[in-house]
Amino acid sequence: MNKLLLVSAVCAGLVSCKKTDVIEVDKQFDVQDQQTVMVALPASKPQVRVTKIVDSRCPTGVQCIWAGQAAVDVALGTDTDSAHVADLYLGQGLGQGATWHNRDSAAVTLAGQPYWLHLLAVNPYPSVNSSGKKSATFRLTIR
Repeated sequence: MNKLLLVSAVCAGLVSCKKTDVIEVDKQFDVQDQQTVMVALPASKPQVRVTKIVDSRCPTGVQCIWAGQAAVDVALGTDTDSAHVADLYLGQGLGQGATWHNRDSAAVTLAGQPYWLHLLAVNPYPSVNSSGKKSATFRLTIR
């Protein structure tokens, strides 16, 4: 009986725990649209949050006038620092304010340390039948 209660308590504890994704500097990491991940830094707990992914790249198997682009809005910050917002793009196209963008990385500062945030990919690549949640692949490197 005691073993059954112990197993039940452990199972309940595991179910109630929320998994927090922690990423490391200089390693690739994926973030889904509307997901937040923590950066493994000793002094603070900076967060990377993808706030929006817009993918207008030409789908595979389709002939398009232009190749299109993928745009990712990212918010970075800590509990004490205000969030820094970066708009990153794959491909070339018109961004906000009808200006041409071809920027896949941004300079950011987290916990007083300067970093580069690089957008490496947006997945899945569009296809005629594709649907589902998008994710962005990044790498955070020290400047």
